[in-house]
Amino acid sequence: MRTLTAVILAALFTVAYVILLYATINWLWPLFPPWLKLVGFILLAVFAIGSPIFALARLARHHPEAGERLVRLLGGRAPERAETPNERDRHSPDNDTR
Repeated sequence: MRTLTAVILAALFTVAYVILLYATINWLWPLFPPWLKLVGFILLAVFAIGSPIFALARLARHHPEAGERLVRLLGGRAPERAETPNERDRHSPDNDTR
């Protein structure tokens, strides 16, 4: 039930986003001065390129095994997993948080 609710909510957000983007481009964009159009275009490009990169970085940070599974799925051999700097600091005897 939770999955169905999440799918419906995601679909509604997607539809609302597309309608808002369509309305902005068709009705508001021609009213903007040229400098605002340029800033808006750059921001749209940054978000369109940056959001998947940020999502993948977040996935890799929270689920490091996902990258290894993807490499194996694509037919490669996953490299040995090294500790991240955060893991080294967490296990360091110098890092006593008592």
